[in-house]
Amino acid sequence: MLLAGAACGMSSSLSLSASPDRVTFGPPATLIAVVSPVTATGKVTFYQGLTILGTASLSAGRAVLATSTLNTSEPMLKARYMGDSNFSPSTSHPEGNPR
Repeated sequence: MLLAGAACGMSSSLSLSASPDRVTFGPPATLIAVVSPVTATGKVTFYQGLTILGTASLSAGRAVLATSTLNTSEPMLKARYMGDSNFSPSTSHPEGNPR
């Protein structure tokens, strides 16, 4: 039985990094999500805790979000790939400790 809205297809994986490596509150930071396989299409949503920082489209397996709205009281950053018609959704491991 297939549930409505469930993605079908092969699995995907997602990793998240930030530039600079040690993100601080205030100055802009760039969040980079890398989805494998690189042929995946769609969008990645970036989170800090439960707060959505923004959404970016994939291009060659990468989605990039520049933000200056990081909050030092919430240390965990993560990203969620929404999946497409060929690849299932995936979530990155929590990253960070913005300071």
